[in-house]
Amino acid sequence: MSHSNPLYADPVEFAATRHRIVINLSGGQDGLVAGLIAMDAARQAGVADRIWTAHASLGPMEWPSVTVDGVRWPSASELAAQHSQALGVPPERHVEIRRNREVDGERVPFDLLTFIAERGDWPWLGRARTCTGPWKTKMVYQAFTPQVRALRRETDGPLMFANVLGMRAEESPDRRNREAWRRTTDNSARSSTSGCPPTR
Repeated sequence: MSHSNPLYADPVEFAATRHRIVINLSGGQDGLVAGLIAMDAARQAGVADRIWTAHASLGPMEWPSVTVDGVRWPSASELAAQHSQALGVPPERHVEIRRNREVDGERVPFDLLTFIAERGDWPWLGRARTCTGPWKTKMVYQAFTPQVRALRRETDGPLMFANVLGMRAEESPDRRNREAWRRTTDNSARSSTSGCPPTR
C-alpha cells in the first residue's frame, strides 16, 4: 500500500483498522502486484484473514481460454482465481461477480455486450467507462453488502473497508495524477477507502 498520503502513512496500521480488505483482480499483472502489497501489509498487521478477492466479470467480453499448439491458456476469470490462490486467499474468499437485471420479475445476466448493443454505441473515456462504475467498482461494493449486514451485528459504528485496485501510472495522465487513497463510500453502514498502490 502506498505511503504517499499522510492519512495512511503506515500501511500496516491502516490494514489493522479495516474490517475487510478487498483486492480487485482482473487477471492482469497490476491487480496481482497491488494484491501482493496489500497482503504483505495485512500479514504484518495480523489481519490476513480479512482479505477477500473479487473479479467483476464482463461476461462474453471477457478474455476466454484459448488452446494454441496443444497448450491451453486460461481465461481472464480463471487467471483472477489463480492470482487469488497465489496470494494465499482461500477459494471461499474469492468472489466472481456478474451484473444482472430484472426481466419479467426474474434476475437475469446483463453483460457489457448487451449493454453496447442496446445503446448502439461503444463506451469510451468520459462516457460509460467499462472499468469503473456499474460494470466494475459498484458491482464489487454490492457483492459485499451481505457481509456488511452480518458484520454490523458485531460492530458498533460504520464498518471500515479497503478497496484495493492496481492502476498503472503510465497508462494515462488521469491515472498518473490520481491520489493513491480516496474515500469512495461514507455512510452509516460502511466507510470504504479505495487504494491504488503503485504498480510500476
